[in-house]
Amino acid sequence: MVHRAQAPESVRDTARAAVLSMAKRPHGIMSVDLNGDDNDKPHVTEINAGRFTASGVTYWRHKGLNFPELVLKLALGQDHGLAAPVIDPMPSDEYLAMGRNTEAVHMKHGSIEELRDGLKARRDEAKRTKRRGAA
Repeated sequence: MVHRAQAPESVRDTARAAVLSMAKRPHGIMSVDLNGDDNDKPHVTEINAGRFTASGVTYWRHKGLNFPELVLKLALGQDHGLAAPVIDPMPSDEYLAMGRNTEAVHMKHGSIEELRDGLKARRDEAKRTKRRGAA
């Protein structure tokens, strides 16, 4: 699965409207998954409220931020060092490719072949490691 962050205003508006349909004054962790149709119109597929998403935690770990610790500090009212609210923090030229039983691959705008090769290399390494552990 390849995630690409895109933040045109129409996508932000659709995501914001979805969250506001759930709560007039939302707070806490909110994540909205969207897919574009053939005309690039965004459609909400899921709203994740109050839980971490795999791509979010993985992305922030890649950036050197302990996301669960950040949320804990927010909940306890401790200084977290970020301006709030944080909306759409992932740059639009970054990709996050995730596969089952593989570490996520992060990269800047690049070809699908590079993403595929990176995931394949990590999957092959995971298989080799598993075989060595079973021996």
